[in-house]
Amino acid sequence: MTEPQDTQADNLPIEEHPLYRALVDQVTLDHEEDARATIQLLSDLYPGHPRLQELLIRLDLRKTLAEEGPIVVERSNPTPTLRRVLFLLFALTVTFVTAAAFVAGYDRFVSPTREETQQQVLLKSLRQDGERRMQAGDWQGARDSFEELLRQQPGDQEAEAALAQIEQQEAWDHLYVEAIDAQQRGDWQAALDFLLQIQATNPDYRDIQQLVDLARKQQALEGQWQEAQSLLENGDRLGAIPILRQIRSQNPSFNQSEVERALFQAYVEEARSLIDQANGDAEMLRQATGYLTAALALQPANRDLINERQWASDYVAGADAAARGDWAGAASHWERVVLLQPDYQGGVLRTRLTEAYPLAAEQLISQANGSTFQLREAISYLDRALSLQPGNTAWAEERRLAAEYVAGAEAFGRGEWNVAIAHWGPILTERPDYQNGALRNNLRAACAQSSDPNQELCSP
Repeated sequence: MTEPQDTQADNLPIEEHPLYRALVDQVTLDHEEDARATIQLLSDLYPGHPRLQELLIRLDLRKTLAEEGPIVVERSNPTPTLRRVLFLLFALTVTFVTAAAFVAGYDRFVSPTREETQQQVLLKSLRQDGERRMQAGDWQGARDSFEELLRQQPGDQEAEAALAQIEQQEAWDHLYVEAIDAQQRGDWQAALDFLLQIQATNPDYRDIQQLVDLARKQQALEGQWQEAQSLLENGDRLGAIPILRQIRSQNPSFNQSEVERALFQAYVEEARSLIDQANGDAEMLRQATGYLTAALALQPANRDLINERQWASDYVAGADAAARGDWAGAASHWERVVLLQPDYQGGVLRTRLTEAYPLAAEQLISQANGSTFQLREAISYLDRALSLQPGNTAWAEERRLAAEYVAGAEAFGRGEWNVAIAHWGPILTERPDYQNGALRNNLRAACAQSSDPNQELCSP
C-alpha cells in the first residue's frame, strides 16, 4: 500500500500548494471538470493523499445526485417503485457521506497516530543502533545512524551531541594511529607530539599515559645515545662508557646491536690504551683488566681479549703478591706472562721478575727451617736469577749453601751419616745459625748416629 505523501520533493505541504487552493475554489464553485483535472495533477505530486480522495468522493456524490434529476412526489399516494428509488438514493447518499466522514476521520485521527507511532519506532531504532555502534567503536556505522536520525528529526540534540562525540573520537583515533606509526618508525618525538595532543583533551584515552611515558623514556634514550656517539667521535671513551651502560640498564633492547658494538669498542680501546701507557703501573693494568672483563662479557669467545686479560691479570696479581712480600707468588705470576710475552710492558716485567727471583729465593731460604722442599724451590729461583746475571757471586754462594744442605739431608735420609756430616759440617762453620738452628740439630743427630764421625766437624 502506498503511504500518503504530505509533501512533495521540495517539502511544500499540500495545503500551501497553489493547485490545491485552486482546487478548493473549483469544488466550491462546482466546476467539476476543472476540479477533476486539478486532482489528477495533484495526485502526481502527492500520490494517495487522503484530502484528494475526499474531494474526489464529493465530486462523485454530486454527480450521482445530479443525474437523478428532479423527482415529483405525490404525497397522497406514492408508488412503491418511487419509494424504493428514494430509499436507494438515500442509502447511497448516506454511504457516501459515511465514507467521506470515515476518510476525514482517518486522515485527522487514525493516520497521523499511526504515522507518528511508526516515526517514533524508527527514531528509537536509529538512536539505539547508533549508541550500540558507538560502544562497539564502529564510528562510521554510528555516524550513519545518527545522521539518518537527524534527517528524520532535524534538530535532535542527542543526535547532534553524538555526532560531535564521534567526530572527536575519530580525531583521537587518527592521532593514535599516527603516534603508533611514528613509534614503529622510531620517530619518538613525533609520536610524543601526537600522544600529547590526545592526552590534553582525553587523559583516559586507551593506554595513553603508558604510551606517553614510553615515548618520553625512548626520547631520553635517543638523546643519551646521540650524546654517547658524539663523545666517542671526540675520543672521550670514559665519558661515553657510563652513558652507554645506562642505556643498556634502562632498556637492553634499545638499538641493542649498535649500543653493544659501541660499548665493546670503547671497552677494548680504553683497556689497550691503559696497557700501552701503564709502563708497569699495576693500577693502570688493573683498570685495563676491568675493561677487558667487561668487553668479554659482550664477546666471551674473543681469544685475543682472553689472552690480553690473562697477561694483565697475572701482572697485577704478581704486583699484589710483591706488595705483600710474597716474592715467590710474584715470580710465579710474572713468569707465566714472560713465557708468552717476553717484552710485556716494554721490558719492565722482565726487570721486575729478575729482581723477584733472588728475593723469592732469599725468602724461601729464610723460612725453610730445614725444609728441603722449600730449599729446592729456592735453588730453582737462584738458578733462574743466575741465568739472567751469571756473574752474581752472592746469589751463587746462596745457591751453593742451599744445595749442600739439601745434599746432606738426602744422605741423612739414606742413613749415610758421614756423607751428611761432610755436607753439613762446613755450612755450620760458615753459618752457625743457618736454617734457624735446624742445621745444627740435624748435624748433631748425624754425628750421634755415625760410628766413626768426623770429630772436627762434629765438635760442639
